[in-house]
Amino acid sequence: MSVLVKPSDFDEVERVSQRVLQNSYAPFQHHFIEFLAAHLSDSSRLFNGDLEEMLVCVVLARANLRDEVGQSRRKNPTAPKRSSLSAARLSELTGIPRETVRRKLKSLENRGWVSRIGRSGWRLALQGETPVLRSDLQDYLRREIRRLVKLVLNLQEFI
Repeated sequence: MSVLVKPSDFDEVERVSQRVLQNSYAPFQHHFIEFLAAHLSDSSRLFNGDLEEMLVCVVLARANLRDEVGQSRRKNPTAPKRSSLSAARLSELTGIPRETVRRKLKSLENRGWVSRIGRSGWRLALQGETPVLRSDLQDYLRREIRRLVKLVLNLQEFI
């Protein structure tokens, strides 16, 4: 099942959202909160309770995934294109003070999950073309995908 929301579908998304809010708020929210609590708890354990470090890592992972998706759509997918983000940009995106972001990046670098690029850039550390983080977190990723699939299946009745 693949659901993509196109700009022309925004009105339908709004209608469904209103219907869920009016008719099925409690059961819908129950499924979502169950997913969110399990996801955040599992994620928190990975980062020893440091949710700011997790957020910095997630923002870098998002940039990496954007690059991967873009690479698969380019005419020359073999041309590597990996973005990096500065601590200042990560601070803007996360709302975390820049000095705190720098400490979180250093911790992630010590774990082998991020790499410094040039003087001020940071990105996920790669082994070949695969982020080290993806390889290190296979069990976690399997649990997250199962949780997400369960959420989607549970919410289908409301949508």
